[in-house]
Amino acid sequence: ARAHVLAAQHGAVGHSYIAGGENLSLRQLLAELALLTGLPEPKLRVPRGLSLAAGWVSETVEGRLLRRVPRVPLEAVRMSTTRMAYDDSRARRELAYAPRPARQALADSARWFVSNGYVAPRRAAEITWR
Repeated sequence: ARAHVLAAQHGAVGHSYIAGGENLSLRQLLAELALLTGLPEPKLRVPRGLSLAAGWVSETVEGRLLRRVPRVPLEAVRMSTTRMAYDDSRARRELAYAPRPARQALADSARWFVSNGYVAPRRAAEITWR
């Protein structure tokens, strides 16, 4: 939100700005969440092809045939199996944008998801915040 305000106040017409921060791999992100919550890191690494197949089956069966939200959305699988990195240097340089540390953002987000009922009560009870 701060980046949007900075862009409105100081951004150049026609420029776009990436409000990013630290580029983390999915593995790094999950490791950080494990440290913050006291929950174990995932141990199973599923091959990309199998993940994509599961997403396709979930979208087809749950999404199209049963008309409910797929448990394994294909787009989420695609994103989780693709390395994505972004450069926010223009926002830092032109807007004086300073993102907060990824660890802080992850901690706040994890707490929000738990507080707002997006984590099963059984799983939430296993969390030991650090």
